[in-house]
Amino acid sequence: MAFLQRESGQIHYAAQGKGEPLLILRGLGRSSRYWLGFEKQLAKVFKVIQIDLRGLGRTSVPMGWADGIDDLAEDCVAVLDQLKIKRAHVFGLSLGGMVALRMGSLHPERCRSLMVANSSSADYPGFRVDPFAVKDIVLGRVRGRLHEALLARTIPSAVAKVRGEDILKQWAAIRDEEGLPLNSVLKQIAAAARFTIRGRLKETTVPVLFLYGTLDGLVPHSNTRRMHRLVPGAALQEIKGASHEIHVGHETQLVQVLRDFCEQAS
Repeated sequence: MAFLQRESGQIHYAAQGKGEPLLILRGLGRSSRYWLGFEKQLAKVFKVIQIDLRGLGRTSVPMGWADGIDDLAEDCVAVLDQLKIKRAHVFGLSLGGMVALRMGSLHPERCRSLMVANSSSADYPGFRVDPFAVKDIVLGRVRGRLHEALLARTIPSAVAKVRGEDILKQWAAIRDEEGLPLNSVLKQIAAAARFTIRGRLKETTVPVLFLYGTLDGLVPHSNTRRMHRLVPGAALQEIKGASHEIHVGHETQLVQVLRDFCEQAS
């Protein structure tokens, strides 16, 4: 466990493993604890750096209403500076994917490659989040069953049947320790609503891979295909049977996909 000092507090991060550095970034309202051990599998191949974004987990820097995806990206670059890492591969899930893309546009010299899963942007019309999923999650929150609603929308049903109870217990333990950072989530939503990538990235500068789970019940994967078209030369790959939490139930496959892409990019 380590911390980066910023003007308004500290950014929490952790590093483990050997190999090429890989920065991994979680999505909306999720601290690094919510990788649920996936980082340990990645650490068999990479030097993995995980970060709690502003307002989340063990990070004390608050997320402000004026903060954007740019600010989150700058925090990540500052962590790399503290670790004396000149260039890293970056894997971002959902909102974490937005942060990865902004790192690539603001600091392409610091990124070996960008891998973005189940994300979205404001560059095109359409639903960035399934409206029925929003309804289910809001109702789950009101009924005191938020994580059950999230499980149904972000974990494949086949995986949930086998591992659902254990996942819910792990999520509950994290919630008991960190709380539910609703204020930070709302500010992240505001930042995500303003996020665009059109004209900011070129695959020739930083290799980019867009990924989506074919069973994503939260973010329609049409978003991923539209984002892919906005980055000339970017690669696109689906993970069949995966949902929004693209690694859950597909850990081995995803590690191999990320490893293969990073090797091609190096």
